[in-house]
Amino acid sequence: MLKRQTKQINPMWLGGSGALIFAIHNLTAFFYAACTLMCLFVSYAISKERKELIVHVLLSACVAFCLSAISLVAIYNIGIKNSIVSPQPVIDPNAYTMKFSIGVPDLTSFGLIISGLIVLQISFCIFYYSNMNVFEKSVNLIGFIFLLMASPIVPWNSIFSRFSFVKILQFPYRLAPIALLFILLGISTAANRHSGSAVNKSKLIETFLLAIAFLSTALAYNSIDSKIQPERPASTIIQNSFDASFAHSDHLDNKLFAVPAPDYLPAVTQLNFDSATSEYQKQVLKNPLQVNKSVNEQGKLLFSWDQIDAKKKVQLPAIIYDQSAVKLNGRMIKENQIRRTSIGALIVQGKKGHNSVEVGFRKTFLINLAEWVNLLASGY
Repeated sequence: MLKRQTKQINPMWLGGSGALIFAIHNLTAFFYAACTLMCLFVSYAISKERKELIVHVLLSACVAFCLSAISLVAIYNIGIKNSIVSPQPVIDPNAYTMKFSIGVPDLTSFGLIISGLIVLQISFCIFYYSNMNVFEKSVNLIGFIFLLMASPIVPWNSIFSRFSFVKILQFPYRLAPIALLFILLGISTAANRHSGSAVNKSKLIETFLLAIAFLSTALAYNSIDSKIQPERPASTIIQNSFDASFAHSDHLDNKLFAVPAPDYLPAVTQLNFDSATSEYQKQVLKNPLQVNKSVNEQGKLLFSWDQIDAKKKVQLPAIIYDQSAVKLNGRMIKENQIRRTSIGALIVQGKKGHNSVEVGFRKTFLINLAEWVNLLASGY
């Protein structure tokens, strides 16, 4: 997109890569779209085939949607027909921004090496901006935009309080890997282009000195910021939730992973995140029922247990959504007869002796249609 003025987009590559990322992680797919949009602005400006470019962009979107048809329909079914508990609210998003540091890297700091590389690249771009081509300027600019957005310079606390839709980001440090991707691409491109050329030594010295000054200022800012910021209550919530999950991991099958936070639970009653977390730990993580869990070849969840009492009601550590298919002891339970707890955990009436439950998903017309669209798009 950024290098060519004709035939700038291959719809199969752009749409296919977007669909692949969407299949892995929805929020990352949103970042991917944002990066693509930034590149498209530059691409449109330099293009000699603007009409073809727009057509190819639309074709790319069609390819992405067709290859993601099943996922999109599933998200529609889950989101529209269930009352979903929102992900954990972040009380102080500014506490989860990325900062420069001279130590080892961690969740919210780059560490010495990455910090040094970023600062050197910023300095290099300042001094050599006029000598850069469109590709280098664009790549570095996009990287610096995401770097700025991942930093505490952006007033994330005010943004989160005023615009509720932004809360889906949760942690601004999620933007940092995208910044690093573009900045490292900018570094490698510059190194490749200037590796055999004579570089002005005085400019290199100026670049190095500017980098040191910039890094020193950033570290000083971080030091001051850490002294004036209050206690981070959100981090305590995350740690407690994580500890609670793995403290009771003996109740879980080794093949299954316990989610420490109840994101996207289908709440039967009105629940906020804190109350849903408490119920999730009681009903799922600390469920006293000795039940065996597995997944069959069709991707359905299998639960089995033994009980002494006949017709005893038990609550399983299985979350049921609208359109979930539940089979008890080989008999399908009608959708209107499925009983659930406040967070959607399944309640069944077992029999004396061995019991089994199979949990899957009811296929609808939209699901069947999406499968055909997905199949045809993949074949094409």
